[in-house]
Amino acid sequence: MTSATQIEMKKCSLLYIRHISILLLMAITSLTPSCIYAQNTINGHEYVDLGLPSGLLWATYNVGANSPEGYGDYFIWGMTKVNPDVNTYDLVINSTVPENIADISGNINYDVAAAKWGGSWRMPTTEEAKEMINNCKWEVLRTGNEGYIFQGTGPNGNHIYFPLAGIYIYGKNKEKIFIEEQGFYHVSNNYDIESYEEKKYCAFKFYIDKESDEAYTAYNSNTAIRLSGFSVRAVSSAKAGRTIKKGTQQTVRSQSNIVNGHEYVDLGLSVKWATCNVGATRPEQYGNFFAWGETAPKSSYTKNNSKTHAVKVGNIGGREEYDAARALWGKSWRMPTSEECQELIDKCTWKEIYVQGVKGVNVTGPSGKSIFLPYANIQAGDYRDGGIGDEASYSISTEYDGRNTDANRLNCFNEHSMISRTERYYGLPIRPVLSSSIEPSDVTVPISYKDEIKRPISGNAPQGNIAGHPYVDLGLSVKWATCNVGANSPEEEGDHYAWGETSPKKSYKEKTSLTYRKDITDFAGNPNYDVAAAKWGGTWKMPTLDECKELATKCIWIKTEVNGKNGFKVIGPNKNSIFIPYTGMYMDKKYFGAYSCQFWSSTPYTKILDSWHQEAFYMDYSNSYFGTKNISRFYGMPVRPVSK
Repeated sequence: MTSATQIEMKKCSLLYIRHISILLLMAITSLTPSCIYAQNTINGHEYVDLGLPSGLLWATYNVGANSPEGYGDYFIWGMTKVNPDVNTYDLVINSTVPENIADISGNINYDVAAAKWGGSWRMPTTEEAKEMINNCKWEVLRTGNEGYIFQGTGPNGNHIYFPLAGIYIYGKNKEKIFIEEQGFYHVSNNYDIESYEEKKYCAFKFYIDKESDEAYTAYNSNTAIRLSGFSVRAVSSAKAGRTIKKGTQQTVRSQSNIVNGHEYVDLGLSVKWATCNVGATRPEQYGNFFAWGETAPKSSYTKNNSKTHAVKVGNIGGREEYDAARALWGKSWRMPTSEECQELIDKCTWKEIYVQGVKGVNVTGPSGKSIFLPYANIQAGDYRDGGIGDEASYSISTEYDGRNTDANRLNCFNEHSMISRTERYYGLPIRPVLSSSIEPSDVTVPISYKDEIKRPISGNAPQGNIAGHPYVDLGLSVKWATCNVGANSPEEEGDHYAWGETSPKKSYKEKTSLTYRKDITDFAGNPNYDVAAAKWGGTWKMPTLDECKELATKCIWIKTEVNGKNGFKVIGPNKNSIFIPYTGMYMDKKYFGAYSCQFWSSTPYTKILDSWHQEAFYMDYSNSYFGTKNISRFYGMPVRPVSK
């Protein structure tokens, strides 16, 4: 491929849908102990039901791959062979699909998904790719091979993953380009603009700019010449159902009891092991990351902000000021010791599996019961080496070889496990343990993973009011309101607003946005754009990006429920707290369910493509993510005001 063509492929006009991350909780009913079920399959190939309006089912991995992160094979559009003997552009053009066939979906002569997988499998159409991209929430994860993978969360909370497999260029100089930078996926349609001299076709792609660390999804993009080999992700219109079979894609069911609202499994060892990481509510979720000897997650993990680097503290297990498991989960829970982790290694069977698309190890103890440890990896600096990876590191309570700068960790990779050294300032997940003796009053009956702590935690009583609206001082730079704009109690969502608008409306899209593609700076306190200032008056305003980051990084977030509404109790440095409910968002007239805490900031997004003025920052806190993200300004979201 010529450099000009490569440039064309990079700069082709796109309709970008910014990746967002909303982890949707999936209801799971309890089964009998030790039951492990395979994912749904069609003709031997696994699919995921994303809850799309059409009901379309998407394969969980590419044609030619065996796992979600596998690249699979590369195919020229309209050809069903891998690595065809093609040496010239003219040969490709003259040997593929006839002129009168505009859509090859389901045609076994030209549709590689139909030809290779059979059954009801086929390539997706352009409209089906649009539906999947527009209805999913996207985030980028790192893989264990130092690459990237896109995770999409459907309206029903199920996930799909797309690796950045690049392009295979056929011809005399066969080569792969854009590996771990872009992922190109065939759709079944011919390109429909007759003015193009070269015969081209549609595709959808995922793209990440490594220099800026920004990511995009797009459809109808890079209508490249047919000489290019792209990946193929199959779809099926069959009705979703469950096929039970042996396989590697598994869902782990409850085998446990509860202490302080958190489940454990008795593996037949000296201690009982939790079924989830700290900060997670499902076994496959990574949870929060903690520097060694610290009890709150943060946005950056460095030596300078480490509280224990070069400090002699000894074994921190069970010490509330150092042990996040004890501090956040309460009595009986603590971080495991090196000896307990070694026991887990020596006396258990380790098997690499996938749970809901997340790679990890299933650890089966002498009792026949098991736990799942997802490959969560570490976080160092501002960089998270997590996601669908090839290894995981879990924090241990003991120092490494008496060094004041290091600690021990449980390292898992490719069904191997060992205890090794880690820097104390790195952010690692924590899998808590229970001592062998547990007070009977702590134990409750088993519950399924969809259930959470049921005691109401609504936050502190208001400490005052400003212009008639109550607030709580969390010990941060601003006071936080106890309710969203338009709400009458902490657990209510309140009204939804497009960014920079002061009235709710019936439809939230580009055409109805008053700020989309307009050059607007941070408007905190400006009643022309700031709905908190406009509606509440006084000194109320929308929070800035920095104020949202402060809330995320300096507070402890505990998932709870108030009057039947899920959300988080947010505890500030001074121990005061507020309740933030799970809230949904609107795109056009469609409401996406309340599965994370999210609300607008007053700060526009300007890191890349700033001349387009399309996006703004918002706060997002769920079971798998905490912090700030950016999204198109036309979405309808709640607002939680702040005041000096």
